[in-house]
Amino acid sequence: TGLWECVSTEQSVIDFWRHYHMNKRKMRVLLVSAKVRAGGEAAHVTALAKEFIKKGIDVSLLSTDPTGGMMAGIIPEDKLFFTEFRNHNPLQKAMNTAAIRKVLSEHTFDIIHCPGRDNAFAVRMAGPKQPYVYTCHSMSVQTDFMHRTLKSTGDAAIAVSGDTKEFMIRELKIPEEKITVIENGVDPTQLRKLSEDEKRWSYTNFLIPDGKIVAAIHGRIDPRKNHVMIGKALANLPDDERSKFVILCSGMRNVSGYDPLVS
Repeated sequence: TGLWECVSTEQSVIDFWRHYHMNKRKMRVLLVSAKVRAGGEAAHVTALAKEFIKKGIDVSLLSTDPTGGMMAGIIPEDKLFFTEFRNHNPLQKAMNTAAIRKVLSEHTFDIIHCPGRDNAFAVRMAGPKQPYVYTCHSMSVQTDFMHRTLKSTGDAAIAVSGDTKEFMIRELKIPEEKITVIENGVDPTQLRKLSEDEKRWSYTNFLIPDGKIVAAIHGRIDPRKNHVMIGKALANLPDDERSKFVILCSGMRNVSGYDPLVS
């Protein structure tokens, strides 16, 4: 069976892995991501690469960042490929497509993973022979006909939640049978309690009065992050309870999500 048929059922996935084990060849995955220097997509792709490598999978990266961003030191330099595929200039786009096609023709990959429609569209333009998968991380992407036409959702699509899957079916017009839900994971080894010294530093550095309850939110203040939900929850508390809370956020105040959060 072809590679794509092998991801249709649990049994075929098992058979697929047996095939690679019996042939003593590592599975080869190409990750395609423009945002590898910082941010949620970079963190997601980096965690994915680490897990693939831990499982013995051969991982390469195609990015717009020649340094490899957060992937530097994780993926060998000879498996880092670079092209400006987020540039929308028609001439540059044609050059980028040729560059991607060259990478795909000169190297062997079994499957391509694209976190984001822009990344998937860049791959589609290169006409890959390998199956490619798109992951949808956000329900705030543009869904009009033009954006659906000029983007790609791959041979298969991954939703990071049940709600995201419903959004993909309803707004992105992706057939339900093409979508698999794989919820975002959290690596518990990355989490630990703050020491008393770290807590004291935080209270002093951010001018937080003693006795306050601190809710810390990591991620830029953006409507898509839904910080407002925290504000709405606190708004339901009596005044004397609400006054005990301090919300500690990362990011800047001069963004569209700041005023709705404060109000």
